[in-house]
Amino acid sequence: MPNEAPVPARVRSPLLAAVLSLYLPGLGQLYAGRRARAVLVYFQWVILVGIVMKAIFELRQPLNIVLPIILVIGSYVFFAVDAARLASRAPDVPAKWYSRWYGLIFFLILGHGAGTEQYDSRSNRKVRVLTASMEPYILNGDRLLWREDVSGSAWRGHVVVVNFPDYDSQILQRIVGIPGDTISMRGDSLRINGRLVDEPYAVRNADAPKVKPEFSWQLGFLLPGVDRQRYAPSDRDWGPLVIPEHSYFLLGDNRHNSYDSRQFGFADAGLIRGAPRLVYWSRGAGVRWSRIGLKF
Repeated sequence: MPNEAPVPARVRSPLLAAVLSLYLPGLGQLYAGRRARAVLVYFQWVILVGIVMKAIFELRQPLNIVLPIILVIGSYVFFAVDAARLASRAPDVPAKWYSRWYGLIFFLILGHGAGTEQYDSRSNRKVRVLTASMEPYILNGDRLLWREDVSGSAWRGHVVVVNFPDYDSQILQRIVGIPGDTISMRGDSLRINGRLVDEPYAVRNADAPKVKPEFSWQLGFLLPGVDRQRYAPSDRDWGPLVIPEHSYFLLGDNRHNSYDSRQFGFADAGLIRGAPRLVYWSRGAGVRWSRIGLKF
């Protein structure tokens, strides 16, 4: 293709150049026949993405949302105007292969592939919260970015993103017990290795204790000496249970509106995928603007 004979010149559309540059920065400049400028603009866009992602996760709310929006809008307007200006001022540029439709499609695919790889390498996955089990820390209707970081997430007290076969998407729960712990609950109060745990994040209510058939799995992990014949666990009173290797005990903060390890059992270490980082959108009865940009 690079050795292909030049095609006769034709007038370039400034509007089309601007649209192409909005779709992928640099593409409009390439359409205008300015290959070097296209490369420069594209790498400016790559650097911009890095700056925006850094700002989102390191600046304070609401600056971590306002500043990236200004940077993105301002940069895209600049790229589009630049592409339109080049197209209007260079009607006599020969239509070489890279500025024809097949060349533009080639660089569009190449450029978007590189941009996607850059985004994925930062491990910014998305999850939509569909339950109230972690309220008020994480709300039903929150949309989160989360980092795929297993080794740095599986610690007692951390909120984690978990893959469960019974769910179509990930769920979020808090790790309250780690391998080797002896864990129990008495009167809604959590105990780890015999010690009462302070849980300022936990939400409880005055409803009567609930006894469910799903609790029966606990019989196989009771501490030796517990009378299994008389064991009748509820959502407020259960254990003590011994957590096996490579397993974790998860609870929702909204204790009486949560489906968690009390019912489905221990979570295997391989199911824990990472930790939430930021709320990028939140909607309940309306848009919850105060939560957008909230970091964890």
